[in-house]
Amino acid sequence: MITFILLLAAALALAALAHRDFAETLPPAALAAALLTYACTVLRHKSLALPLAALVCAGLLCLLLWRARAGSLAVRWGEVFSPAFAALAAALAIAWICVAPQRMAILDDLVHWALNAKQLCFIEHFPTAAEIASTYGDYPPGGQLLGIFLHLGRPFSKTLLYWSNLLLLFALELPLLGRLRWRKKFLPDCLQVLGGAAALLAFPALYNHYYTISLVTEPLMALLLGYALYMAWECMERPEALRMLGACMALCLLALAKNTGLAYLCFGLVGAAILWGPALYKAGRRGWAAGAAFGALPLMFWYSWKWLCTQNGTVSYFTEDAPAAYTWQHVKAFLQGEGLAGEVIPHFVESLFFQPLNKHIGLSALGVVALVWLAVLWARRRRPEALPRRFCAALGALTGCFAVYAASVCYSYVYLFDEWEAETLSAFSRYLSPLPTAMLLLALGPVLGTVTGLKKRPHAAICAGCAAALLVCAGPLTYWTPAGYEAAAKGIDRQQYEDAGLQCGAVLQDLNAPERARMVLVTEGLATDRPNELRKYFLLPVQTLNWSEAQYGSREKAGEAWQNALVEAGYNYVWCAPESGPTLEAYGMKDALGAPLEPGAVYAVTQDGRFELERLE
Repeated sequence: MITFILLLAAALALAALAHRDFAETLPPAALAAALLTYACTVLRHKSLALPLAALVCAGLLCLLLWRARAGSLAVRWGEVFSPAFAALAAALAIAWICVAPQRMAILDDLVHWALNAKQLCFIEHFPTAAEIASTYGDYPPGGQLLGIFLHLGRPFSKTLLYWSNLLLLFALELPLLGRLRWRKKFLPDCLQVLGGAAALLAFPALYNHYYTISLVTEPLMALLLGYALYMAWECMERPEALRMLGACMALCLLALAKNTGLAYLCFGLVGAAILWGPALYKAGRRGWAAGAAFGALPLMFWYSWKWLCTQNGTVSYFTEDAPAAYTWQHVKAFLQGEGLAGEVIPHFVESLFFQPLNKHIGLSALGVVALVWLAVLWARRRRPEALPRRFCAALGALTGCFAVYAASVCYSYVYLFDEWEAETLSAFSRYLSPLPTAMLLLALGPVLGTVTGLKKRPHAAICAGCAAALLVCAGPLTYWTPAGYEAAAKGIDRQQYEDAGLQCGAVLQDLNAPERARMVLVTEGLATDRPNELRKYFLLPVQTLNWSEAQYGSREKAGEAWQNALVEAGYNYVWCAPESGPTLEAYGMKDALGAPLEPGAVYAVTQDGRFELERLE
């Protein structure tokens, strides 16, 4: 896995050159790899990211060797290969073992997140409206970019795709372990490594219950925003280039994570401006220029995606429905609690107070915000010098941002989402978790520093906090076990998943150059039926069009649509699914020899002057 080795080597070399802990250099390296992949894919040369990454890594290693031989660099190997490095290695090994046997379990992954990421692993550019497999065409790909980078130069692997998502989560959490140092005693060092690995594995369980089995981006968005704010706090008095760069790249990727990424980007800029503002102002023109670049670069990435969607013609129904949803008439009705708003608003407020973010034992969104404020006020009372007023001002601004965002989510439930989603507050915890979690991550820095500085029983306080956190995380952590995973993976039936994989694997073996193939899939149901969604995923990189009587109507109603779909749109294969008999009979489909098409067979489309289908043996 050359890409992972390059990523690790670059982070280690940077740690040695800059005299930094590995926990500080891995996040910028991972974020840079993701953003490099995005830039190369926008330029329609995705594979170029691999030689560019290799060139940067080689440059860092050569600089390290040159400085070491010149005697101008004394490498602190205890910081390069720190306890955080060992904890990450242990956490990644455990994650790979747990992820490898898992199937796809969450419907959101099947219809977009995993589907879109798999398609991008096979092509050099972002797909156009005619090419894209997902129906959420304008959803940004930020959460999957590191996984796409790790797939450069190797075949697609579902295990690697899901493991790469956890790798990025762990990397963004790693600065919390930056204070760990080797004690040169076996038992304390083992406890540090194992405790650090457990913290990396368990932290997302505080606010999300299926981060281990899904690629949905809210867990990542929470840590991207939290990491940016944490970096801003760490160098609040004297902004440093590496930390500012890491925070800036985190906000760039946040802007590309989802359509709501722009809102979270603005929240991050507000917090960073309050924390860094005085120091950048005192720095004069250099500080002002750094602050302007810090704010402009993430906005440029966000705008580049919007521009690309316009050029490619990609759109989702959320984007199409938004203009009709956000009107003054609806705002007035929402504020007055008319219609559905009168039912949704009380339920929404109740959930803000009482629904645990991780759907198990835990704190609600407002509970996390309250805990953050209590912990920060306690830490400020103990060590006022570590928490100046502008830290509390930044936290207050973020609290106000959360109130505004929560109101906008409630409004969206009423006027943008389907009625059943509004009535059940579908995915409520997922939508509301990023900002409170980011505030928690920001607060952990000064609070942990205060706890470890206690003169009386700091270890007792740390153990009590770890025990409480473990109790909160216990429910989501059961998803790592086979029994817990099967109980959680109810969205996709195991037998359907395995059958679709076997069927599509056999079909792909019959095709010539599947990366350029376009296939009509003759079925008995709609494209949104679960077996057909699974086939679309497993057949990638083949582009598919679902064809059935349920989809297009009777033969008389469809008219020439069948032949036009193949000829004009350039489809060059037809696969008749095993259950497609009634559709084939209804349309009277025949091959070039005049024989009826058979269920389970694959046919090639020939267009040498006339429309014909030839069966592949």
